[in-house]
Amino acid sequence: MSPNFAKGYIDRGIVYHKQKMYDEAIADFSKAIELAPENTTTYYNRSASYRAKGMTDKSIEDFTKANNLNREITETAEISD
Repeated sequence: MSPNFAKGYIDRGIVYHKQKMYDEAIADFSKAIELAPENTTTYYNRSASYRAKGMTDKSIEDFTKANNLNREITETAEISD
């Protein structure tokens, strides 16, 4: 997989999560975030993997980040109208 292909990391992370391979999912979601930090869905996905591992603080942190990014996107869209 190309190291610059964020979607590939996201897709593989989803597969890992569904297989309950949460450490691997978190690693792939983290790489995807590094490559495409504006993708809010990846933060939600990583949040779910953290939650599944019982890592509540990290889960909340990612969930909050995703919500904040969504707000920024919405505000930008409203401004550019």
